[in-house]
Amino acid sequence: MKSMENIKVDREYIEIYPVNWQNITQKMVDQIFSARSFDFIKEISLYVHIPFCPAICPFCKFNIAGYEPLIYQKYLNALKKEISLFKNHPDLQNRIVTAIYFGGGTGSMLTSKEVYEILDKIHDVFSISNKVEITMECHPNTVNSKKFRDYKKVGVNRVSLGIQSFQDENLRNIERNHTAQQNINLLLEALKTGFNCVAMDLMYRLPSQTLENLKFDLYKIKELSPDGVSTYSLEPEATPLESKTSKIPSDKIDKEMFYFIGDFFESIGYRRFMQPDFSKPGKECKYVLNAWRAPQQLMIGLGAGAHSQYFGGYVWANVYPVKSYIDALEQEYFPGVMGVKVSLDELKSKYMVLGARAFSIEKEGFKKGFGENISDKFNSEIKSLIKLGWMKEENNYYKITREGLYYIDNISKVFYSWANKGKGQPWLKGLYNFTPKKFYKITRGKII
Repeated sequence: MKSMENIKVDREYIEIYPVNWQNITQKMVDQIFSARSFDFIKEISLYVHIPFCPAICPFCKFNIAGYEPLIYQKYLNALKKEISLFKNHPDLQNRIVTAIYFGGGTGSMLTSKEVYEILDKIHDVFSISNKVEITMECHPNTVNSKKFRDYKKVGVNRVSLGIQSFQDENLRNIERNHTAQQNINLLLEALKTGFNCVAMDLMYRLPSQTLENLKFDLYKIKELSPDGVSTYSLEPEATPLESKTSKIPSDKIDKEMFYFIGDFFESIGYRRFMQPDFSKPGKECKYVLNAWRAPQQLMIGLGAGAHSQYFGGYVWANVYPVKSYIDALEQEYFPGVMGVKVSLDELKSKYMVLGARAFSIEKEGFKKGFGENISDKFNSEIKSLIKLGWMKEENNYYKITREGLYYIDNISKVFYSWANKGKGQPWLKGLYNFTPKKFYKITRGKII
C-alpha cells in the first residue's frame, strides 16, 4: 500500500461535475429550457448569490463586488427577472423546492423586505415544500438581533454565521473587521431568535496558528453550542493572503488539525455529515445534503457567477461580472456563459464524484436510478481506493474510511470520466472577468 505521507492532498474543493465545459450557444440554451432532467430526481434546491460585501476578505475566492446602491438595486431587479425565466420549465413538473440558500458574497446584505420580495418571486415560479429550509449566510457586520427577528418573520429558518474564529489575533491575521466578542454576542443572539438551525463557519490553518490556538476556538464552540459548524482550512493560493504563505502551517500540521477537529466534534455529540460540516443530530443542512449526497438533487444557481449543478439536463455558470449580469437580464437574455450537457454516463460519475463528500454512497440508490450495479460500472476505481485504504464496502454502501477523509477531493477525482480528467472547477476557468461577445435569448420548444 502506498504510504499516506507520500500522497499530496488535493485542495481544489470539488463542487460541481462534470467540468468539461464549453461556451454557451443558442442550441444549448434552447435545450436547457426545453429538456427534462432524469425523472428519478424529485427535489430542487435554489442557490441565490448576493455578491456584494461590506468589505472584501483577502482569502475569498467567490464572486464578489463592492456595494454601490444603484448597482445593488439593479442587481436585485435582474435577479427577479432570472427567477422568472424558469416559469413553466419542464423540470418543475412533479418536483418541489426543498432548500433555498442565500449566499455570497454576503447574503445578509439583503434586508428582510428584499428577502420577502425574492421569496415571493420564487413562490410565483416554483412549487415550494411546506418544510423548505431557507438559509441566510451572514457577515457579522451586517446583522443584529432585530435583523435576525425580521429574517425569521419572512421565512428564513436557518442562518450560517461567518464567525471564522473567537480570537482577535486570528481575525486580524485574515483581515476580518469584526471582533471575537462581537462573534460571541452575535451567535448568542441568533440562538435566542429561535431559528430551526444556527450554524457557523470556523477557519483553521491560519497564519502562525498552532494546534493549541485552534483548541481555544473549539472549546469556545463547545461552550456556546451552535447547531452546526462548517470548518475550512485556509487556502491562501491566488489570494492577497498568498504573501503570508510562509506563515501558513504545513500540510502535516493541517492534517493533524483536520483529524483533531473531527474527533473533537464527535466527542461532544456532533455528527459529521459532509467532509467540512458538522451538526447536532437532526440539524444537518438540507441544501448541502441535496447538493452532494448521492443521488444529488436538481439545483439552480441564481445570480452573477452562480453555478447550476444540474437542471434542464445541463450544468452551467452564469456570467460573473455584476454589470454584465444586469445588462443581460435587462435585455431579457439568459445569463449563462459556460456549461455542458450531462449525459447518463456522466450522471453516474456525478453520483460518485460528489457523493464521496458525504462519505457513504448507497449501492441500491445507484441500481434503482441507473439500472446497473456500482461495482460493475466503477469496479477498478473502487478497488484502487480500497487498496489505498480510503474506501470500504459495508452492506448496502461504499464508505469513505477515516484514512480517506482527509483526501476527499483526491477520491472524487478518481471517478472523473476521461473527458473530465485534468479539467478544473469553474473558478479555474478564467470566468471572473469574462463577458461573452454574445448572450442568447430563450426560445421555448418541444422537449429534446
